[in-house]
Amino acid sequence: MTIFFEQHGSGNDIVLIHGWGMNGHVWQPIIDVMARHYRVTVIDFPGHGRSRDYSGSYSLRTVAEQIAQVAPPQATWVGWSLGGIVSMEAALAWPDAVKGLVLVGTTPKFVQSTDWQDGMPPELLNSFSGDLSSNYKQTLTRFLSLQLGDDREFRQIAKVLRQQIFQYDAPDQKALLGGLKLLKESDLRARLIQITQPSLVVHGDRDRVVPEGAARYLADKIPDSGLQIFSGVGHIPFLAQPKKFMSHVDEFFQTRVMANV
Repeated sequence: MTIFFEQHGSGNDIVLIHGWGMNGHVWQPIIDVMARHYRVTVIDFPGHGRSRDYSGSYSLRTVAEQIAQVAPPQATWVGWSLGGIVSMEAALAWPDAVKGLVLVGTTPKFVQSTDWQDGMPPELLNSFSGDLSSNYKQTLTRFLSLQLGDDREFRQIAKVLRQQIFQYDAPDQKALLGGLKLLKESDLRARLIQITQPSLVVHGDRDRVVPEGAARYLADKIPDSGLQIFSGVGHIPFLAQPKKFMSHVDEFFQTRVMANV
């Protein structure tokens, strides 16, 4: 069982954790810029991309532990979507190993319930997961187009991303179903107050996967946290506005993460 990772650059450590159904290439457009100032570790989520031979369980703690075992100690974790949920779990479980959190397009609870309206309707998640399992490339292409937007620049980003992500086989069915289980069952709301690391929440106000209210909830409940809402941006703010995203990451790292050293 191997968790694949690659490293770029040198300096203070940043770990990039992608979302469900993707692989580490989703970060490619910002890796070179980030690597000018940091040592960047890009990890393929268990069962995805180059970590496709993963045979472990898909409990939130187990997945977080497998990623933490290859992540540099005392790194700032940048987690997008499901990767953000896993990053929060790692920060809670091993507070001495995670120096800071950048939570991008993520949520403490992905699915709606009677006491949580800032989530995806369960039937919509089931529908999307069924499409992803049966026609991975077509569904992922639709997802990228939906979340990046329709103008020419974003279409070009989506085209490049498709070429990079599809270099590898689709995640196996166990990985897709395991990730879906994490999305359906994970609920970190009651534990957010226990996160001790400085945190930055980044979200797009046009996110169609995770409602903006979830980001505001995270920023309100995590004790040492800040919030940046990107206007006119969907679920992938680090690709939609990469310069702005990196500016906020740099400021966060210099003024809040390093202040705790």
